[in-house]
Amino acid sequence: MSAPDGRRLSGADSSWWHMERPDNQMAVTAVMTFDGPLDLDRLRYILGHRLADYDRFHQRIREPVGGIGRPRWIDDDLDLDRHLSRVSLPAPADQAALQALVGSEMSRPLDYGRPLWRMVYVDNYETGSALVVRLHHCIADGLALVRVLLSLDDQEGNEEDTYARYRPPARGLLGHGLALGARAAGSLGRVVGMRPDPRSTLRGDLAAEKRAAWSRPLRLDDLRAAAGCVGGTLNDVVLSTIAGALGRFLVHNGDRLTRQIRAVVPVSLRRVDEPDALGNRFGLVFAPLPVAIPDPVERLAAVRASMDRIKRSPEAGVLYGMLELFGRTPQKVLDLAVWFLGSKASLVLTNVPGPRAPVRFCGRRMLALIAWVPQSGRLGLGVSVLSYGSEIRLGVASDAGLVPRPQALVDAYEEAARELMESAGLRTGVTA
Repeated sequence: MSAPDGRRLSGADSSWWHMERPDNQMAVTAVMTFDGPLDLDRLRYILGHRLADYDRFHQRIREPVGGIGRPRWIDDDLDLDRHLSRVSLPAPADQAALQALVGSEMSRPLDYGRPLWRMVYVDNYETGSALVVRLHHCIADGLALVRVLLSLDDQEGNEEDTYARYRPPARGLLGHGLALGARAAGSLGRVVGMRPDPRSTLRGDLAAEKRAAWSRPLRLDDLRAAAGCVGGTLNDVVLSTIAGALGRFLVHNGDRLTRQIRAVVPVSLRRVDEPDALGNRFGLVFAPLPVAIPDPVERLAAVRASMDRIKRSPEAGVLYGMLELFGRTPQKVLDLAVWFLGSKASLVLTNVPGPRAPVRFCGRRMLALIAWVPQSGRLGLGVSVLSYGSEIRLGVASDAGLVPRPQALVDAYEEAARELMESAGLRTGVTA
């Protein structure tokens, strides 16, 4: 998997590299929790041997002389002492303590003079342990990071049995070549013509300090049953529940609800038969979230109608083409584009499929997996959904200047899920 020394970043990867801001670090974050302590020597051995297969984990970035052109990947050593640390949480070493640590890690920039990743082993989380992973977005998108983490699984070689390979819909994700077509031009015009998202608690000046929280797991079978009873896909149900949670949160904070707010949603453009690789292969869509509709069934119908339109649109491919283009332009052009597009949304929302089967790592069973992509520009809220086995969790990453207590949004999400289950005639899908 090695690449020649001095290889240029792709246009899309260069865009994510240059979106880095002091108040918004461009790093993907993941948290893995385990049912017992990890053997640190075994952890170092696994990381040293398996991460060596991924060239980006032992390469750093060199900017071009004079700042003209795209940066290059330069080979470096894979020195685990520079990337892996061990910490102990303060008592009672519970989820709140781990969330505080994750928020602190999200606030710290990576060392730009080294390969752009960092891991923190937490040796005393509850009755087990945890691993916090940080990886710069220019190395990989969220889907690629999950696949890297799963390649560290004890059952090496059985990844296809463990991982639910993402299959993009046949329509709507046709690639950035559609930018030459009339439909793509229309899609671009729609994005450019969007009004800025309304002013609310979710938009404003960033404080650079980040906070993190995540929900208890929901049972996937319950959400699928709700989708079957009420109408829509599993993804529609998840988006509708998040819209309901955001509506509750905004009302609680004194905001006047408008009909909808928008979320920037990354959409994978990786083909089913595409070899596993790092890098960024995703486009973006602007998904309207009907936060002002209180009835969960009506809200789900509105989400389904919006998502059906987006699935038929080449919007994701068009915006991927824009990322490729802006990564080859001067910094000021990229900054203007990020500001312009960011004004049209209030949050980043990701939905990444995770492992279907239980994962063991360093001899321990993984209990939970949560991951977040960064928020670019002036966006200060990231909401992520990631499945693991038969369950799904919501994660919230926020700027402390906008949403200082993300747990409030998590609580609103769990309440919205209960409300939807009741509307579908089902029991709550929240587990302990």
